Amino acid sequence: METIRYDDETVYVFDNRASDTLVVFFDGSGWTSVLWKKGKNKWESVRFVLPLVDALKEKYIILLPEKLKWKAGNDYTNKIEERKNYTIDNILTGYINAVNSYIQKHRFEKIVLIGFSEGAMILPLIYTKINHSEKILGMVSIAFGGLSIYESYDILSQSPLVPNQYQDAYRQIVDAYTREDQISQNADEIALSNMTYRYFNSIIKIRPYNYFNDIDIPVLFIHGKKDINIPVESTLYIQENLEYKPYTYLFPDTSNSPGTYRAILKLCENSRIWLDQNNF
Repeated sequence: METIRYDDETVYVFDNRASDTLVVFFDGSGWTSVLWKKGKNKWESVRFVLPLVDALKEKYIILLPEKLKWKAGNDYTNKIEERKNYTIDNILTGYINAVNSYIQKHRFEKIVLIGFSEGAMILPLIYTKINHSEKILGMVSIAFGGLSIYESYDILSQSPLVPNQYQDAYRQIVDAYTREDQISQNADEIALSNMTYRYFNSIIKIRPYNYFNDIDIPVLFIHGKKDINIPVESTLYIQENLEYKPYTYLFPDTSNSPGTYRAILKLCENSRIWLDQNNF
């Protein structure tokens, strides 16, 4: 892995000199580096990065833009300033600047974008702002779909798959934004899963479906049937309403973030198979 810095932005590159296709991965939400958490002597946790690299490294160049101005392996859970900075606008700006800086200095025939959860939510927004977007020939959206967080949480607050305490938390968010009283909420107060109201204020109205409606390149949607973070209905909505698009759908019998390396690797290998089938 090579680490490259562009002013305040950082990207991690897994190069493949035999490839002319760049795969850019955007991770889900959380308070650790996109490479996840590293202890004194070893990595304590790794989510999508390792299986993604293992599944794709033989054929593709892999680019991982870091969030905000974070450092590899660091945990920012208790950093108050980072809570204030963690808004989707700031994350999106950092991603776009980092990716465009890398693309400006390297030439590729093809580009593919992959997003997981939060990364999948902003995937179609990123697509519209990447330099040389004509070279973006496909995207993979994992575990988000097309509905807004507001719509998704409304579904989850009534879902029999969701434990009661989580139903209540989702309903609290939905009720707050139904009354449009988010301004009265303490922006730095923890709302759900260590994320703040400031964060939810920044994402609550993002509805990927509205952007996919104008995107005609191939897209693979992968969404677990047992997802209790973002309901599978979010991706089913795209399938049912954009059936004329060149989109492909996989609905594994999994949750939002499979708990084992092997389960995550299988999702990544499904992505690789789809990339191969589309000659990326």
